[in-house]
Amino acid sequence: MKLAFRTGGFGSWKMDRILEELRGIGYSGVELCLEHSEHRPEKMNADLIQRTRQQLDRLGLGIASASYHADGEDMATRLPNTFRAIDIAADLGTDILVVNAERAKPETKKSQFEQVVERFKKLCEQAEKRRVTLAVEPEPGLIINDTPDMLELMRRVGSKRLAVNLDVGHAVCVGESLPATIRTLGKAIVHTHLEDIAARVHKHLLPGDGDINFAAMFQAFDEIGYNGYYTVDLFAISDNPSGWARSALERLRLYDKAD
Repeated sequence: MKLAFRTGGFGSWKMDRILEELRGIGYSGVELCLEHSEHRPEKMNADLIQRTRQQLDRLGLGIASASYHADGEDMATRLPNTFRAIDIAADLGTDILVVNAERAKPETKKSQFEQVVERFKKLCEQAEKRRVTLAVEPEPGLIINDTPDMLELMRRVGSKRLAVNLDVGHAVCVGESLPATIRTLGKAIVHTHLEDIAARVHKHLLPGDGDINFAAMFQAFDEIGYNGYYTVDLFAISDNPSGWARSALERLRLYDKAD
């Protein structure tokens, strides 16, 4: 089992310190979050990309993905930064960029969905050039909210460069059966976010502190032949991010057949 951690959970820590810390805890990979103040798309020049790659190589730390969640940013910022993030992901040496959609407005979701389709058609053209896969993350309350939305987006865009980042807690929050969701999406899942969820409330918890049956979940992932990273996604942990990251790793290792 390849376990990674999202750097965004460490908040305002310096990125080089985050990477050192995660390797010391025992993670084999990271999701490099491009919302970090030092690593935003408009700041990631060739020198910073090279230095980041060198540190990852020195630490022996894999890059599970890059991600750009532009929550709350207007489209004038979001769109060019997403195009830039595709290039950054490729230059960092990962073929996966995790992205999401903007918040849905119930009265205009249909037209918003049409805009998302057209936007991703253009983004996938750039992703194809750089051999990067856009892993879209369905999330409660966003335009791409659940598995039916995700399936419709992939059908409408029709690009092999569009796939799924399955946040397992999000599937539970919107009332889906997690094993069924995994089996339905199947090979379209190229990346994951792991956390626990209690009572379908969108609050990310340590594995074991909520309602998710992790044994059944991992069995479903095994059935579809998933062999990517399992990336822990915890936020609001600034009180002790290292402690939270360590606890998550210890709990998830209990499910590792190799152990």
